[in-house]
Amino acid sequence: MGVKINWTPEMDALLGQDEDRAIADRLYREYPAMRWISTKLVQERRKALGIEGCGRNRSKPTGSKPRKPTVVTPPWTPEEDAILGTGSLEKVSVRLSRPTSQIQKRMKELGIAHFAQRGTPRSSVKLQAEEAQKERNKVRLIQRMRKGAVIAEGVASGYTYTALAKELGISPTAARNQFLMFLRVAMLPSMLGEEIPRDFKNIPSHVLKKAVCCVENYCINLEKAEEE
Repeated sequence: MGVKINWTPEMDALLGQDEDRAIADRLYREYPAMRWISTKLVQERRKALGIEGCGRNRSKPTGSKPRKPTVVTPPWTPEEDAILGTGSLEKVSVRLSRPTSQIQKRMKELGIAHFAQRGTPRSSVKLQAEEAQKERNKVRLIQRMRKGAVIAEGVASGYTYTALAKELGISPTAARNQFLMFLRVAMLPSMLGEEIPRDFKNIPSHVLKKAVCCVENYCINLEKAEEE
């Protein structure tokens, strides 16, 4: 059974002057007829009269704390990857319409050195392996190619990046990056060329196995050139 309160103009005048709990305490002390008063009843009466609350009872404006927008990074394309390292971060940022933070992260994932560290710009992804021959640290390149070849053999056999990564003790992202680096070398005109699709999708297993052989021969030639 609900409690019926006979509100007077004097009582209504107190609403909104303090927090609802404080008003309820005051009404209880000053008006004997309000012995059944409660904070909830004060709040209901105040809202029924359209009176704004006070302190903690004040209504919060909608949107007072705007949500931070979710930033979605667009997927990288082979054409965009080809531009990485060809100029300063600022110039590449303008050319790709991407923030420098995304560019730095992508270059780190692919192991691409910054323009100032390379000495000469890279003209295209297809020239990456040839330019690597001019670098002193050819051993590192050979190691990366052979790691990518292991991933390629696994993909050709039907394994996923996740399964291969678990077997090799690396992350699925690292496995994917090693595979893509391997494909960029395998698609050079001196190797398989157009046999490998530019989007790196739906590559037949026999083409991948052929690419493994070509890249291994490429690594052997690099080792011989290093010895000479």
